[in-house]
This record gives sequence, C-alpha cells and structure tokens, in this order.
Amino acid sequence: MLQLSTDTIKGYVKTIYNKLGVSNRSEVTLEAIRLGLIDVD
Repeated sequence: MLQLSTDTIKGYVKTIYNKLGVSNRSEVTLEAIRLGLIDVD
C-alpha cells in the first residue's frame, strides 16, 4: 500500500483540475470522456 498523506492527494487532485481547466469532479469526468480517456460504451 502507498503511504500518501491526505494533503498529498489533495495536491495531486488540484494539479489535475488545473491541467484540465475544470473545478469539480463532474467536470473532470466530462473532460476525460471528451479526451477519450474514459469509454462510455
């Protein structure tokens, strides 16, 4: 198991949000679908 702190994970999530230009998990999901990172079929 990885030993990552909650603050580390929050930092990673914030970085992903910034890179994708989104502000919440729903927008991350929609952007991932748009980019083809998630297959909805």
